[in-house]
Amino acid sequence: MKQTFFTIFLASVILTGCVTAQETRSTTNVPPIKAAKDCNFLTSQGKEFVFRKQSLSLQKYGYQSWKKAPDISGNKLNYKDYVSRYGKVKTDTVSGKYKSKWFVALTDTCETIYTRAKARNDQKPIGDLEKLTGIYFTESIKKAKSLIGKDIWTKVPFGVKRSRVLFTSDPNVSYPKGNIEKLRVINIDSTEYGHTFGAVPFYLVVKTESGKEGLIPYSSKHFYESNPIKSSWKGTVVDLIKNQKIQRGMTSEQALLSWGKPQKNNRSVGSYSIHEQWVYGNGQYLYFENNVLASFQTSK
Repeated sequence: MKQTFFTIFLASVILTGCVTAQETRSTTNVPPIKAAKDCNFLTSQGKEFVFRKQSLSLQKYGYQSWKKAPDISGNKLNYKDYVSRYGKVKTDTVSGKYKSKWFVALTDTCETIYTRAKARNDQKPIGDLEKLTGIYFTESIKKAKSLIGKDIWTKVPFGVKRSRVLFTSDPNVSYPKGNIEKLRVINIDSTEYGHTFGAVPFYLVVKTESGKEGLIPYSSKHFYESNPIKSSWKGTVVDLIKNQKIQRGMTSEQALLSWGKPQKNNRSVGSYSIHEQWVYGNGQYLYFENNVLASFQTSK
């Protein structure tokens, strides 16, 4: 009888201690982190993303584009608390202060966070979030991984000197990069670096034909997935394209590979011909007749 009473008493003490500990935790200023099962994160709707790793120079800024409330002055997300965490962002938006719109996301710790979608009349598509807010979508990186072991060809915007550089993870190491240069994709690097091109979700790790390794932004603006040079083209034309030069007689396709997409295209259609004026920056113009370069104008 005494042994039974002691057992009941001991169990009562342990249970009381547990309740007290729980009550003490609930009165602290720091809320406990919820488990993912509390909000059914795995089955929740939304576009899945991951918070990118950042170089040391960027970590102190955290994830500035994300807030804990739909308010531009709200608290940003601390780097160490969110790096490599998963989230799901919804396509619907909510209203914030001053008619602003915000995307809503759920993290794998069941926290609701926000990133700005609209300021007055400027609407940001959801796809831009992985370029501008320190995240990447998991579907994007899965697609990029299919390029590993394959060749790509560089696409260098005309007149942009920074585009002619093959950056590396080391800010003190870089290599020259040519137009329509063949590179082999060997890996993916999802780290965000402060010294390379911004507005990209992550980088392809590539190797040049001479064995140099560097980074290419994962964007159709920076590479072709197949060789755009046709085997029927003359070597002199190919050399012009790779050196980003033009000459009369080039086709519009060849000129596009050499100089890239113009800022503006003025097109007129006549009875027997099509005339086009391609407008580039700094007083650069190309004039085409029936898709053949007839004349050009430069500032030099």
